[in-house]
Amino acid sequence: RGGGGRGGVPAGVSCPECTFLNPPGSPKCNMCNSALSPRPSNGGGGGVSAGVASADDEELSLEELGARYPSCSPNTHRALAALDHNAIDYELVAQVLAWISTLRTDASTQVNEWLRKANGKNRRGGGTEADDAPPPAGPDEDPDEGPGQQRNDAVLVFLPGLKEITSVQEALMATPAFRQEPQRSWVLPLHSSVPPEEQRKAFVRPPAGVRKIVLATNIAETAITVDDVAFVVDTGRMKENRYD
Repeated sequence: RGGGGRGGVPAGVSCPECTFLNPPGSPKCNMCNSALSPRPSNGGGGGVSAGVASADDEELSLEELGARYPSCSPNTHRALAALDHNAIDYELVAQVLAWISTLRTDASTQVNEWLRKANGKNRRGGGTEADDAPPPAGPDEDPDEGPGQQRNDAVLVFLPGLKEITSVQEALMATPAFRQEPQRSWVLPLHSSVPPEEQRKAFVRPPAGVRKIVLATNIAETAITVDDVAFVVDTGRMKENRYD
């Protein structure tokens, strides 16, 4: 790529030891002091070079992303190339949650069947945007299903902090799937700033036919247990303290 990133901005160098993204040309990692080697260009041999294999997705060109994810469609490669890895796409998170909330009781079978068909089309080539789309949601098969059934299992969303939790909550409330009751009342922020009585609702099972959405920081990974979670959406961002 001539050593440049998107828009003419040089790509940083990812440390193979701690994954810290260093400025271009850095001889050593600014975080762990490990030696850094420049990433060689993809020499057109059709494979993935050692430098590309150790690089983060945001450092790769469209062609390199295609080499890293050969089973994915060209639409997926273009989406990865256009993705801003430093930002959370709240609209995309809301769309994913809206789709999950409509899955039938056989959710795992439904998703696996879609993945099998999508992977088969991608291997044959010629995939379209319609091929990449999730399957259309079907009606609930059993409107009287109770707690413990797939339709009632919760979704846990990991976000960096309260600002991001509020942004996702607002994005969900703007969608048809979550703007009406009772689903609207089961989009639950879980944060230390939330009153205890509201936090406790995250551990209560919702009524039949309602999907509970818990918006939390990564503290929910270790400090608490929401025992009816069946889906996890991780935005890949967290806040942490660093000391020089």
